[in-house]
Amino acid sequence: MTLPYFLLPLCCFAAGVDAFFNEAVVRRQPSASAFGPKTFRLRRRRYSAPRPVVTAIDGEGVIGPLQSTVAGRESVRIREQGAPDPRRELFSVAPMMGHTNRHYMTYFRSLSERAHLYTEMIPAGQIARAYRRARAELGIGSRSSQDEGGALVDEECDPREVVEVVSLLLEVEGTRARRGGDDCAGRDPGSGSAYDPSNTLTELLRMPCLLGSDGVAGAGPVVLQLGGRDPRTLSLAAAVGAAIGYDEINLNCGCPSDAVAVSGEGSGCGQGSGVALMREPELVSRIVDGMGRAVRGVDEEMRTVGGNNLAKATCKVTVKHRLGVADASFYDAKADRLQGDDESFSSCRDFVRAITASGVVSKVIVHARLGILGWGQGLDDSSGSTRLAKHGAGPKSKARVKAKKASRLRTKLNRSVPPLRPQAVEAVAAEFPGLEVVTNGGMNSLEDVRDRVWGDSGCSISGGMVGRAVINHPCAFATADDLWDDREDRDLAISSSQLIPTNIPTRGQVLREYSTYCSSEERRVVSLGASAGQLDLLRRSLVAAPFHLFTGEEGSDAYQRRIRKLASRKLGKGGGGGAAAILEAASMELSPAALDKCVNVHVPWKDVKTHEFAARSGRMQRIIK
Repeated sequence: MTLPYFLLPLCCFAAGVDAFFNEAVVRRQPSASAFGPKTFRLRRRRYSAPRPVVTAIDGEGVIGPLQSTVAGRESVRIREQGAPDPRRELFSVAPMMGHTNRHYMTYFRSLSERAHLYTEMIPAGQIARAYRRARAELGIGSRSSQDEGGALVDEECDPREVVEVVSLLLEVEGTRARRGGDDCAGRDPGSGSAYDPSNTLTELLRMPCLLGSDGVAGAGPVVLQLGGRDPRTLSLAAAVGAAIGYDEINLNCGCPSDAVAVSGEGSGCGQGSGVALMREPELVSRIVDGMGRAVRGVDEEMRTVGGNNLAKATCKVTVKHRLGVADASFYDAKADRLQGDDESFSSCRDFVRAITASGVVSKVIVHARLGILGWGQGLDDSSGSTRLAKHGAGPKSKARVKAKKASRLRTKLNRSVPPLRPQAVEAVAAEFPGLEVVTNGGMNSLEDVRDRVWGDSGCSISGGMVGRAVINHPCAFATADDLWDDREDRDLAISSSQLIPTNIPTRGQVLREYSTYCSSEERRVVSLGASAGQLDLLRRSLVAAPFHLFTGEEGSDAYQRRIRKLASRKLGKGGGGGAAAILEAASMELSPAALDKCVNVHVPWKDVKTHEFAARSGRMQRIIK
């Protein structure tokens, strides 16, 4: 039956309206309170297929979704554009001590599923000690094996043994999860009779279990950053990380802090770690070669054994470093600012060539500044940290507080005094076209990342890593997942988001989802026998993650003050309850509009009201400097 000609436009319009409402995601409006009765679980976005793009046959521009229904089927066609590799590090959150712990990374996954997340630097010696303790508790004796050339492999880094120990640990973790964590029989081997997060593998390396358990398609990689300089210890730590399920193992060669570069006893890193390793490229080359062998051995063993639900693609070994290293006693900041990028480029190029010669390292992350060692030696006694460790000074002793302030000042100077040289990083990327080069430093917004990655001058750069700006204004980076869409789709994706409702969560939803995680985490550690003091530390760490979620919104200052006040109280002494209770009380200080606002809508950083205040450290500060 043929329809009359005058009815065709009406039929096309009806079909378009029907398709519009079928694709729309109906969202219930949340209540004024972030923890009201109308709570529901955050629905995650999935990226199993590229975004379809509607284009005209003649190629004269893009036709929007509503226009396509008017134009008719003969005038448009659907084509699939290949999106960038999801494992490509287009955007990542930099590893930051005291910030990017597993609680923060769990929270940030609600804002971005594709972002590459780095753990805070974990000393390789700490992981090695925890591994040996767990191995002894499990009754597994160390054994040796031979590599392809017949040479004896370090018995502690035997891939079969590492996979066996980690598999048993994960089995214990799964048993405890099935039982609800109510019995002490599920305590982690190696933790003794009390909860000890600093010496337990499942506490140190629990991140992939948390972020990969929901099976979200297209979720970004999780990277374990290691600190240290001993090749054997780093190889063992890398093997354990690969067996746990990390996508990448990163070696820290860029941290200028005295706690890493000139560390004292008990740090687990050893003297000369961090940016000081750039002075020894041959040692770094041996380190990454050993880490690569260890990771490959674990990958092969996991494929051979099979049945490991955390087995992923081959784990990669990467390095994060700076353009170079200089001694503070000879460094002239004024002269450095006046000269060009040639010297920085040469030193960085030589270092990259040395550590990538064997082919183990396929990606480097370059902080586009020099690292200055020995800055401010007169601020405190350089051997103070060693003496404090020997005499057992408390965490709040005057000497320790003074040493920490001096160390923070040196780190801050390293972020501001050496000039930023992004062009030198671009030159390094152009020098090594087969190497993935990620730039770090000087990017304060997602627009800066786009310009650095997609701009004409940054075409050789693989991606951008952002640190403090993500902490201070996380919602400004909530649309980072769009970077993995096809470049030709970007304008259409932006315009389509204004026409078709999406499942982008609100700030209130993110807070509710994270509060549920806080409650389960507190119940878990209580079942492991955590003390009141350990619960206090855990609670402060939990509430610090969403501290900047409402930056620039009405009531944000009162929300932050409320969190600080309640988190400072001790449990059992008039304290503010658990982490979820603290976040619920703090959310009452926010306006309904702030809670109902989608995370992709934010106030630009230049318009955020800031206050002058004394420079202090800690995660719960208005601005992390």
